Amino acid sequence: MQSTPSDEQSKVSESEESSPTLEEVRTVLARLSVEEHSAAVKALIAKFGADKLSDIAPEQYAALLKEAEHIGT
Repeated sequence: MQSTPSDEQSKVSESEESSPTLEEVRTVLARLSVEEHSAAVKALIAKFGADKLSDIAPEQYAALLKEAEHIGT
């Protein structure tokens, strides 16, 4: 049985939702920095044991984004 393009697209969408990419995380954190939350963004990255975003393991991106949602609220 062959997969249709829509089947493959839904599989990709599901996996993207469960594990954000570095680019998605960077976009969210960059927006927060522009909104004058740079110190909070740096503290969040440090909380995950890193000096910069690229030092954080991809498995931690979802948790990092969840915590980033609370910045500025």
